[in-house]
Amino acid sequence: MEVVTIIKEINIEFNPEEHGIEEPEEVHLVGSMNNWDPNDKSYPLQKGKDGVWRNTFKFKKGTEYKIMYDSESWEEGKHVGHYDSNFIVE
Repeated sequence: MEVVTIIKEINIEFNPEEHGIEEPEEVHLVGSMNNWDPNDKSYPLQKGKDGVWRNTFKFKKGTEYKIMYDSESWEEGKHVGHYDSNFIVE
């Protein structure tokens, strides 16, 4: 039986204002694609002139992730998406 992996291109947008977050200096994704390593900044978002952070990525269907800002540690709690409510690529 052949296993088929579905790769999806997704556009991610993060508006800090919508989450009551003052202008972050840095925003990146942390998730199953990088073993939930908050130090891994391989999936950065770029800040637009409108203050919204964006980027496009190619992820496997089912990839789970959180958006982390101004942090490299889970202990600081500077992320959007929590246990049992991660973002999921569908």
